[in-house]
Amino acid sequence: QEKVYRTTFEKPDCLEEALANWWSWSWFKTEAVLLQLSGALPASTPKNSLENIVESTLDMSPPGYDQWRIGHGRDAWRALATQIAAGKVELARPGIGLPIESMLKGPMPFNFEPEDVPMYIVGDGQVARRLLSSPVTLNVPSRSELRRALSHYYKYSLVPGAGAGSHEKWRHHDGRMFPVPMRDPVSRKVFKTFLKHFGIDKQFYAHTIRPTI
Repeated sequence: QEKVYRTTFEKPDCLEEALANWWSWSWFKTEAVLLQLSGALPASTPKNSLENIVESTLDMSPPGYDQWRIGHGRDAWRALATQIAAGKVELARPGIGLPIESMLKGPMPFNFEPEDVPMYIVGDGQVARRLLSSPVTLNVPSRSELRRALSHYYKYSLVPGAGAGSHEKWRHHDGRMFPVPMRDPVSRKVFKTFLKHFGIDKQFYAHTIRPTI
């Protein structure tokens, strides 16, 4: 509340009040339909006239409240749910929130099954090498690939017994050291450190080093 709601209160980016107004508008439309069907509304009062009045009123609400129409889409709900979960207004990546909007809107219109998992190619097969051969598709190398780059291309050697339980150390004959984590694939941070360690970029790695290892 302190870091999200009060920070955005009466500002254009106050998602909570905007979506609250959208929810009220949705409820009103449903109630209006029910009332008309039950004969509570006089025939001389068309339903769309009432809707126009309510929409005009909402459009003239204070900043934030007047942005109620964003409730039609998914992104605002996802952003607010992410703000609630993270406890801060700024998203980790602008425009991209966590897929947890169902905590505000109810179940998603689809269900994940155990077999609905992303495909990740592992190993040294030709298909994997081909798909990952371009710098455009290069994400991070596998741990075994990074070890081959150290040993075959840069002539580093594994130091037996060195390193913590989660890392192993590789040493060059000039004394330089590079730690390789046990996780597979390596993280973006580790790969970035690897590139910086040798003064190269992704293009050089993909076009020059990868084909040789």
